[in-house]
Amino acid sequence: MSDKKFIFLFILLILCSSCKVAVPEQADASVYKGVYELRYPLLKPLISGHRGADVYENYPENCLETFQFIRAKMDCIIECDIAKTKDGILVLMHDKSIDRTTNGFGLIKEMTYAELENLRLKDHTGRLTDYKIPEFSAVLAWAKASNTILSVDKKGSAGLEEIIAEIRKINAEANVMMISYSTEMSHEIYTLAPELVQSVAIRNREELARWEANKIPPADRTIAFTGTRRSPGALYDSIHRYGIPCIFGTLGNIDQQASKKGDQVYLEILKTGVDIIATDRPLEVAEVIWENE
Repeated sequence: MSDKKFIFLFILLILCSSCKVAVPEQADASVYKGVYELRYPLLKPLISGHRGADVYENYPENCLETFQFIRAKMDCIIECDIAKTKDGILVLMHDKSIDRTTNGFGLIKEMTYAELENLRLKDHTGRLTDYKIPEFSAVLAWAKASNTILSVDKKGSAGLEEIIAEIRKINAEANVMMISYSTEMSHEIYTLAPELVQSVAIRNREELARWEANKIPPADRTIAFTGTRRSPGALYDSIHRYGIPCIFGTLGNIDQQASKKGDQVYLEILKTGVDIIATDRPLEVAEVIWENE
């Protein structure tokens, strides 16, 4: 091989290696035994993988294999979306249709689970993987076995009663926080299952005042989702007084900016009072946090 060709190949190897996703070393055993232990102040900042993750090649969103991949690397929360098939099976799917995330077409509520079993999931690039749409029951069983906390988001025609019944069937209450978008939804979840922890939208003073007016769910069953736009530190201080930890979502614009301009922004967000970062880039967030511990 000529010297010029050797130098060219060496440079190419360096460039390719610099494009790889940063993957932290495998995390230690989980610090938390379940969602009931998530009280302010946390022992350490936590990361919530939005739909597991949606930026890694060959790892689709809302996919059990993606959850396993992320969880093997870090102590984290996994957010997932629950929909219902035509024949009443709860599965993981964010959209009303399966068009974007699978090699099939149609509305999930008009398809049977047997039809979904023949499909494969796509990753964020549109590349077809070998993975299939998982049943919620299988994900719950995995979460309980692996001591993972799931942040559960009800979608479409999936009913709260059905979701709660699946959780209770295997006694997975300690592995689940239910996402609530409104005071009415919080009341409904609390009426059906007062034992469940809820991720409640408290993005500003007005929403905090609404929660304070009735305290449903109570403080020891509440985790505050403070939105995707930065809030003043005073809001976090007010929430923390109740022993409630705060989740902030970097998914979307902040994650995109961080991927281009650097991941130090995640450290700046934690300094404002955020306890849990919900992100599409869990491995990158973990790496920058661990480097600065």
